[in-house]
Amino acid sequence: MSWARAVVICLCACALVLAAHDSAQARRTKPRKADATQTRPRKERVRKPWVEREQTLPAPETETETEVEEPEPEAPEEPASQPRSRGDSEVIEDPELAARGGTATATPDSESDGEQIEDPELAGAGRARSSQSGPAAAAPAFPSDARLVLHSRFGVDLRRGDPREEAMEGTTVATLEATVRRSESMRFALGVRVRHHVSTLNRSVADAAAERLELDAIPTAGYIELKLAEGTHLQLGYQQVQLGRFDLVSASDVLSIFDVRNGPATMPEAFEVGQLAARLDYDPLSWLSFRALYVPFFTPFIMSVAESDYGLVPQRQRDVDSELSMLGVTRWLSQNLSRADRERFAQTGLAAFAPEPSLRSQQAALRATAHGTLGELSLTAATALEKLPVMYFSREAIAYLQDQTTPEVAEAFEMAERPIRVQYNRFALLSIDGAVDVPPLSIGFEAAYMFNRTLFTLGHGAYPGTLPLPDTSDVVQLGLRAEYVAGTELGMTAELFGVYTMRTPQDASRGWMFFEAERYLLGLAAAGAWAPDFGLKLELGLLVMTGPSLVLAPRVGYMLLDQLEVEIGAILIEGPPPPLVVTPRVAVGTLYDTVDQVFAGFILSI
Repeated sequence: MSWARAVVICLCACALVLAAHDSAQARRTKPRKADATQTRPRKERVRKPWVEREQTLPAPETETETEVEEPEPEAPEEPASQPRSRGDSEVIEDPELAARGGTATATPDSESDGEQIEDPELAGAGRARSSQSGPAAAAPAFPSDARLVLHSRFGVDLRRGDPREEAMEGTTVATLEATVRRSESMRFALGVRVRHHVSTLNRSVADAAAERLELDAIPTAGYIELKLAEGTHLQLGYQQVQLGRFDLVSASDVLSIFDVRNGPATMPEAFEVGQLAARLDYDPLSWLSFRALYVPFFTPFIMSVAESDYGLVPQRQRDVDSELSMLGVTRWLSQNLSRADRERFAQTGLAAFAPEPSLRSQQAALRATAHGTLGELSLTAATALEKLPVMYFSREAIAYLQDQTTPEVAEAFEMAERPIRVQYNRFALLSIDGAVDVPPLSIGFEAAYMFNRTLFTLGHGAYPGTLPLPDTSDVVQLGLRAEYVAGTELGMTAELFGVYTMRTPQDASRGWMFFEAERYLLGLAAAGAWAPDFGLKLELGLLVMTGPSLVLAPRVGYMLLDQLEVEIGAILIEGPPPPLVVTPRVAVGTLYDTVDQVFAGFILSI
C-alpha cells in the first residue's frame, strides 16, 4: 500500500474551504452595503422571517381629540344660483360633525324628500360592511415562493500523470426549493438537489472503461417552522444546521455535513446537505438570544471512496495492477463491473460501518448570543461525532496487509476478532466568538477547545509507517476574520486560523499528519469578489497553509440575461514534491498537486 493512498484523508482540508468560499459568494450576488450612520456588528446567520413580517404590518389607528371652534351664530345664506335637489331637500350643516370631518347634506332620494344627515362614524361602518362583502374580504394572502437553480460545469485537468487519474469531469446540479407560509406563525420549506456527474480517464485501462457516471438526489430542506410565542421559534425536519459566524474555516460549525465528492471543485449548490434536526430560537431579552440544535440520527460526510481523484483511498494504476494480477480477475472486472459500479460498492461498504440510526448517535448544540452597541459575543457548547470514518487495524491486520502469502499470518488474521473496524468517534466543543464593526470592516474572532478529537498519524520510513493510524487528542483552534462591508460592488473576507494539539501521539514513533513540528497547523483563507452594475463578476478564493500548500480558485462570471450567468475559472493546487521517505510532515498541496483544472459552465436561476 503506497503512502499516497494512505494519507488522502486530507481531502476536506482544502475541499471545505474552497466550497465554503463559493457558497459564501453564492449567498449574496453583491457585497453588503455598510450603514454610514451607525456602527453595527456583523450579525449571525440566524433567519427570523417573523420579525420582518411583523415590522411591515400597519400600525393600529388611534383616535385623537380635535378642538372644535364654536360655529358662527348665523349660517351663511345659500347662494341663489345653487340649484336645489329633487324634492327640495333641506340641507342641515352640523358644525360639530363638520369639525370631525363629516358633512350633513341632503341627498336625492327616489322614494321621499326626507332629510338625510351624513355621520362619518356611520359612513365608516358602512364602508367596512361594503368591503367585507366584496372580494377584498377574502383571507389575507401570505407570501410563498419557489426557486430553481441549474448549475452545470465542465472541467479539464491541466496535468495528467497516472492513467488512473480522471482527465475530464462534468457536473450538473439542479436545486429546487420552495417555501409556503400558511399563517403568521407557520411556514413550510421543501428542497431537493439532483446531481449528475460524469468523469473520464485519459484512456480506458485494462480492467475498466474510462467513463464513470453518477446520478443521485439529496434533500436540502423539508421542515415546518412555527412561531410558538413572541421571540420563540421552532423548526422541525430536514434542514441545514450551521453554527458560528466564520464563513470559510469554522471551529464551531461541528454539526453540519457536506457533500465533498468533487473535492475542491465542489460547486456551492452541491456543498451543504440537510439532515433531520430540530432547532429552537429563543429571544428572552432584546439583547440576548439562544439557539438549541438537536440532531437525533447521525449522517457522515458524503464522499467518494476509491474511483475519484478526491476519494478517501484513490486508486493508482500500479497498485491496481499488482492486486488484480494476484487475484487474476482483471478481465472479469472489465466485463462485469464498471468504475461507477465499484464506487457504489465501496460507498455501500463504507456506509455499512456507520452508526446505526439510534439515539446513541445523537448530537446537540446550545448557543447563546449577547448583542449591543459595541458588538456581539457568543458562547457555544456541543457534542458531536466525527464526520470522517476512522479505521482501526489490529496487529493481525497490520501484519496481513504486509504479508498475505504466509499461511501463519493469514490464519492469525482469520482468527482475530474484528481485525479491521470503522468508527465515528464522539467529541465535545466549547467555543467563544464575537464580532464588532470598525467601518469599513467587520472584525470577528473565534476561540475553541475541542475534547477528544480524532487525528491521523504517520510513522517514518517503510510499512507500517506508511499506514495512517488514528489517535485522539484535545485540540485548540483560534481564528480571526475581517470582512470589508463598505460599498455595493466590492466584497472581501479573510480568515486566519491556527490549530494546536495538546499532546503528541501515544506511539512515540509516529506524528500527527499535516502538523508542523507534529503539533500545530496555520493557515489563511480569503475570498474576494467584484460585481459592478454591468453584469461582470470577478471572484478569487485563496488558501495558504503550512506545509507549505497553496490553493487558488479564480472565477469570472457574466450575466447574459437576468436569470442566466456564464462562468469560466480554474482550481490550482501547489505544494512541495513528495518526500523520498514517508514522514508525518505531509503537505496538502503535495497530495493534490496533480488535480489542477480549468472549467466553464453556466448558472440558470428561475
